[in-house]
Amino acid sequence: MLELLPLPFIFPANQRLYEAENVTVHGPKVFVELIQNNTSYTEIRAGFDDLINDKQYQNAKKGMYWYELTSQNITYAGVVLGIPVSCFQKKLITTHENTLPKRVKLFTSYLDQTKIQTEPLIVLHEEKGFTSFLSKGINLRQACHEFTLEDEIHRLWHLTEKEKEQVSKMAHKQLIFHLADGHHRLESTIQFALNQNIDLPVQCMLLEKNQIRQGQFIWALKKQLKGIDLQVQIEKHKAKQLTEYDDTHRIIKINHEGIVSQLEVPTNENPAIFLVEKLLNLNLDTDKVHRYFDYFPVNESTEGLMSNTNSKYQATMIFSKIPIDEVISRAKLNQILPPKSTYLHPKLPTGLIVSPFE
Repeated sequence: MLELLPLPFIFPANQRLYEAENVTVHGPKVFVELIQNNTSYTEIRAGFDDLINDKQYQNAKKGMYWYELTSQNITYAGVVLGIPVSCFQKKLITTHENTLPKRVKLFTSYLDQTKIQTEPLIVLHEEKGFTSFLSKGINLRQACHEFTLEDEIHRLWHLTEKEKEQVSKMAHKQLIFHLADGHHRLESTIQFALNQNIDLPVQCMLLEKNQIRQGQFIWALKKQLKGIDLQVQIEKHKAKQLTEYDDTHRIIKINHEGIVSQLEVPTNENPAIFLVEKLLNLNLDTDKVHRYFDYFPVNESTEGLMSNTNSKYQATMIFSKIPIDEVISRAKLNQILPPKSTYLHPKLPTGLIVSPFE
């Protein structure tokens, strides 16, 4: 049974927040600049304490919160709370992607020295209609915390005892949950908890499955593959009839030496696994697949990678979005995908919802 815990929270003190410019981390400018401009994690923690002392951040009421994020006319809503590390270790929450060891080590060190969680994991439940059911009563009252971050609106409501009981009843109905976003942060928190020999609550947002939206990563091949002629592999799997990249097909689009081709993925194959094992002849179980690639989320600044020749990379690739039901069903069977196989939304800001380890 999944255990749900209240957490101590720290929120920004101002309602109008600005996002840092020209950075990869999405979040309030005051926090993003803090983590970028300090050379050590101890300095980050000291700097965050200074933000509290300067009243730029403030302690909020401990508990569970209903959280709504509205971005580009899409609203995501769920409960922000704590889930013990032990629940993840007991496999009550599935995962679907391998992680990058370097990032796990980095985040573990960060937690060890800062003792603060600054972005909730996204954990999915499959109780259809629960979001609309719970939000009806919550939205009748004013949010206790509200922020605008550029064009995003963030609202939080402290849950009543009755609402917490309703969340618990919903959670008790579920046999298993699924981690949608935050694999590296989860692995780091588990490692930190093991190092400390304690069962920590992990900051999570409990979200209904049907709210998830999907994006994609571009995979950029940076290492020469041994014993494989990539052009021969492309010709072997090239789609015969497709003329345009279409998300409704299970295909891989690949730019190799400036020539863009589309490869057909059999209907019973997962596109990410097919790319690694069939196209590139790598072994997911033994090869450190992440060492071969750089990864770029698809946006205006990265789309050119799929059409331009870039001598830095052997090839660039993008594959069809993997339906969330397929991701979950594979995870339930413990079929783990390569790193960066999915890019699921919402992407929550870093440094907006902060929870310290007590």
